[in-house]
Amino acid sequence: MVIASTKTPQTKPMRAGGKATEAGMAFQAAVATWFAVHILARIPVGGRFNVNNQALPVTIRLETGTGLDDIEVTQSDGGALHVQNKTSATLATGEQAPLTKTGAQLAEWIADAKAAGGAPDPTSNAAVLAVRSDAARTLDDLEAGCRAFDLGGDWAVTKGGRNGAQRRALDALETIVTKAWTAVRKVAPTADDLTDMARTFHVARFSMDEGDTDWREASTLLGRHLYGSDAAGEAPLRDLRGIMRELIGNGAPANRDGLLRALRRRGHIDVGAPRYDEDIGRLRSVTAAELDRLAVHGELPLAGGITITRESDAPMVTAIKGGSLLVVGEPGAGKTGTLVHAAKSLIAEGALVIFLSVDRFPGVAIAADLNSELRLGHDLVEILSAMPGSQPRYLIIDALDAARGGLSEGVFTTLIERTMTELAEDWTVVASIRTFDLRNGRRYRAAFAGTPANDAHADATLGTIRHFSVSRLTDGEVAAAGTASAELTELLASASEALAELLRNVFNLSLAAELLADGADPAGFAGIATQSGLIDTYEDRRMPTTGMTQAAAEAVTAMVASRRLAVRKVDVRHVDVDQIIQAGVLAATGDLVSFSHHVLFDHVAGRFYLAWHDPDRLIAQLDGDTSTALQLAPALRFAIERIWSIDAPGRPQSWKLVCDIFSATKVDPVLGNVALRTLSNNVTEVGDLAGLIDRVAATPNDSSLASLVNRLSRFVSMEIEATRSVTPECAIAWTTLSEKLMRTDRLPLIDPARVLMHALFEHGDFTDAVLLGIFGRAARAMLGFAWSHSPPLQAISVSAIRFVGKSFASDIAASRALLERVLRDPHFSQHADREAPWLTEQIMPIAAAEPTFAAEVYRSIYGQMITDTATSALGGALSRIMPLSSNRRQDYEHSRWHLGKSLGDFLAISPEHGTRAVIDAVIGKGKIEGYSEPDEPVVIDLGSEKIEFRGRDLEFNAWDEEDEDASGREDDLLANFVKFLRGSNVNEFSKSVAAASRDYATASVWTRILGVASERVGEIGDLIWPVMVKPDLLENIDTLRDAVRFVAAAWPSRTSEERKYFETMAVDDTRHLDEERKKRWHRILARLLALIPEEELVLTATRDLRRKMEKDGGLEENRPNINFSSSWDNHENWEMEQLRRDGVNMESGPNRMVFDASNALNVKYKATPAESEPVALAALWSDAMAMTALVDDNPALHDQVDRSAWGYIAHAVERVASSPNYVPGADGLPDLDALFAVLGRLSSSQYPETRETEG
Repeated sequence: MVIASTKTPQTKPMRAGGKATEAGMAFQAAVATWFAVHILARIPVGGRFNVNNQALPVTIRLETGTGLDDIEVTQSDGGALHVQNKTSATLATGEQAPLTKTGAQLAEWIADAKAAGGAPDPTSNAAVLAVRSDAARTLDDLEAGCRAFDLGGDWAVTKGGRNGAQRRALDALETIVTKAWTAVRKVAPTADDLTDMARTFHVARFSMDEGDTDWREASTLLGRHLYGSDAAGEAPLRDLRGIMRELIGNGAPANRDGLLRALRRRGHIDVGAPRYDEDIGRLRSVTAAELDRLAVHGELPLAGGITITRESDAPMVTAIKGGSLLVVGEPGAGKTGTLVHAAKSLIAEGALVIFLSVDRFPGVAIAADLNSELRLGHDLVEILSAMPGSQPRYLIIDALDAARGGLSEGVFTTLIERTMTELAEDWTVVASIRTFDLRNGRRYRAAFAGTPANDAHADATLGTIRHFSVSRLTDGEVAAAGTASAELTELLASASEALAELLRNVFNLSLAAELLADGADPAGFAGIATQSGLIDTYEDRRMPTTGMTQAAAEAVTAMVASRRLAVRKVDVRHVDVDQIIQAGVLAATGDLVSFSHHVLFDHVAGRFYLAWHDPDRLIAQLDGDTSTALQLAPALRFAIERIWSIDAPGRPQSWKLVCDIFSATKVDPVLGNVALRTLSNNVTEVGDLAGLIDRVAATPNDSSLASLVNRLSRFVSMEIEATRSVTPECAIAWTTLSEKLMRTDRLPLIDPARVLMHALFEHGDFTDAVLLGIFGRAARAMLGFAWSHSPPLQAISVSAIRFVGKSFASDIAASRALLERVLRDPHFSQHADREAPWLTEQIMPIAAAEPTFAAEVYRSIYGQMITDTATSALGGALSRIMPLSSNRRQDYEHSRWHLGKSLGDFLAISPEHGTRAVIDAVIGKGKIEGYSEPDEPVVIDLGSEKIEFRGRDLEFNAWDEEDEDASGREDDLLANFVKFLRGSNVNEFSKSVAAASRDYATASVWTRILGVASERVGEIGDLIWPVMVKPDLLENIDTLRDAVRFVAAAWPSRTSEERKYFETMAVDDTRHLDEERKKRWHRILARLLALIPEEELVLTATRDLRRKMEKDGGLEENRPNINFSSSWDNHENWEMEQLRRDGVNMESGPNRMVFDASNALNVKYKATPAESEPVALAALWSDAMAMTALVDDNPALHDQVDRSAWGYIAHAVERVASSPNYVPGADGLPDLDALFAVLGRLSSSQYPETRETEG
């Protein structure tokens, strides 16, 4: 017989109802309630069913649909109790008998389990028939008979040894299960099968009516373990029974947490945690002790203790309530103090807070060590899960950086990860860590991934981490602290700018307060300008003897050796250790000692442990693994700063030391980074880089130097990006280094230069001529270097193009000579898609320095195109994370977007060159888009100048009409030109007009000049009027509308002589070479005179002409020549606009009459298919003949109108003649003679038309 632990197969749950009676469901819920109480109280139930009594019930599920399916209780040992509830079972074996159904479920369960690999283990699994306490007593015989098999034995032998009542009970069970087993397996069960079923089967009586034995037991257990007293369980027990009743209907499993939440929602708040109360009490005690111990971090040791009130306190509490986060900040920023304040605030609001400080557990290497240190009997996360109540819960872990890469770091990281994963629904985790340690803590960053909790309290370098940054004290916070102490007030009032900034760090302010409390004179702080100088002063006062400093150094030695920040006092092998404890430099806790603040450890280690005076010995001390590096990294910062402060001009020893650290193979890179970052943060002017620049010049091929400079460039870049500023002196220093790196022509040194220059490109002040000059030289050298390779170094070249553009003014000739290459073939065709967008991005500094070249850029970019649509990667390289792609043409078009968007600013710099840029861009764009030049040059006489209109101006709407279907684009050249014209002053407008009046222009530019001039006629009228003394702009079809608008708008302000001069030109018909031109001019005058009242005209001839036009209906609206929105879906309107452009009167007269009639005939033709009835065909014929007569009556039609009319007539006649329903002479249709006569006329027409194909 195989014994195995099996899990119940997951099947669709059976819903209660149907045959289930109300009494049956009530009993089922009552039994389930008994089990649920034991789950909640964490009390085993196995003893009642003769299974493992060490296992705890874990989950409960009702109506499982498998096996004994009323109740399933899973156990912590992997076993399960399967319960069938029967209120009145007997030993009857009939098909409807309760025992028959239960026995059949038992047989099916065991048979399926054996077929799958083995019977359920009877020591951890049970099949239970639960009955009421008053059920038939014969069931006790069945229970006793089954228990006889628990210790082994054969079916026949064991059964034969039972008394008669038990044998009859076993016979009944055998009868039931044999029948069921055979039905399932198609063979009868063996003796072993019967034995396994007997061992697994149990009969249990339950008395769960209120007041009964099981009810009283359950109520007592619930009250005692969860609700504070034996008598407190009655009410929650009743509600628990209701919860079980609800589970009958949904078949969902419930665990302890779920049951607790359900009871809490009903108002039953648990106050106890069975088996965990002692551990929970211990954690509460530890939390209270820690908050009391750390309270000093929120106070200054003056005037009896000055509380430091932070403006960030309330925002931090709010952020914590919003979810798990890291509290970050520089060393000494006050993270501990703010966390203590937050913890106390949350506790005051009723929250549950567990507060742990990493520095209190220096010896933990595994989770068990932490449990031992806390004297806990269970796993910490398990205890957190068990904590009673429904209040908000917070686990706060202070000073993660105290682990410094040691084994305890892994312990606390795992604690955080488990809590955030396993208890995410109930617990919020808050931990503090120095920003430096977070940057080196990959698991911390992963655990707290997200966005900053509060944008006003965020570190710009930690954008992907949910954090709250504790910044330095504000001026108001410092001042508030100072008001409580006269000494502190005096110190703050006399502090230099550098000292005042230092005192905004809470640790520094606390040190100063301690010194003042010791009796230090505030005037004695005058020479302190650095944190190291302040701590030096503190250490010198607190440790005045060599023995004390040696003892402090020994403490550091012991801590480094043990890789812990707390060690046994006995391990600090110096007789003066007690003195430095008394001085407050070290703090003792039992047998352990640690520095009173981590920053003190760092400074003492940097000053008295690390051999800053002996570089070789110092590097030997740094030899070690990453945990050693993390422990000593902050101390190395202080040591490097000390070396820097005493170094010679140019800092040669400092740069040599860092270079040696980078070349040392056994020094962890973390330390090299710290040393390098310390130097970069101390650079204030170019002289500070002399030592490094000299090494670059002397050893450009040194690989370790390349690594150093590469890392340095990124540190500097990150710092500039974080602060979004750089002082002029620092900018010149880093630019100088970039230029020196460029001069090496060494690729490993070029990229660091690019990184530095990019940061300066974004944030440098290029109004500084010195910075501009150095940056420009470096930029041009970089671009020349990138282009000297084949193929060009793309990543470098695109950056260098931007840099050269930005610094264009530093050497205009040299910069232009380089950048022109971008615009010329063959370089253009090969690289413009990648390079032109970056050139055009910098069009504004180019335009400011040399607008002529800027205009050339516009002409070249719009006059050329990359037509290749081959796929290209966005950003230049295909990303493995987000592989977005474009194509070369799209990439190139981005350069036009830059130019179009920047046009307004270009025009503001130089209206003349900006206007020429617009003209050339419009012409070039037209050519690229396939619009050919006119066959003959269009020469426009502007009076004082003659120009050519070049390009094809194909605009489908009037430029000043809004198109609802087309949103305005910020890169629209002509729209931006209009914005400039509307916003410019008269002088700027005049320069733009002068530029458009030279050599050549486009009609589109002039329409906008004229249109805006008509809007601003009071200011601009006198400027534009002289160009209207010639009729060319009025006669040009493209400028006609806006020329008319301007003349009409300017007319009231013209002198009598100006009007007379214009009218004389207007009515002089001798100017026209033929009648057609005369007609066209009169159509133009019809527009103009419609806008000028008769009384404002000077000449009689002009007034007479206007009266005649008005009488004949000849005055015309000055409408746009074409409107795309109407012509897009209406061919008729499109034709009409074309005719108007040709000077045809389409408001009235014969052309309009025939035009309308022919279009109506065309509509009818399309509505009359060839299969139409004869009556419809006759109507079409009739309309065609009427159309013919109308054309005959109007012989002077415009060619287009005449041609269209005859075309539509031909269509209609052909439709009638080709119809299968055409019967000559019948139903109003023409006879053959009439039809042939019309066909003959059409065949001899001057407009032979072929049949249109309907689509």
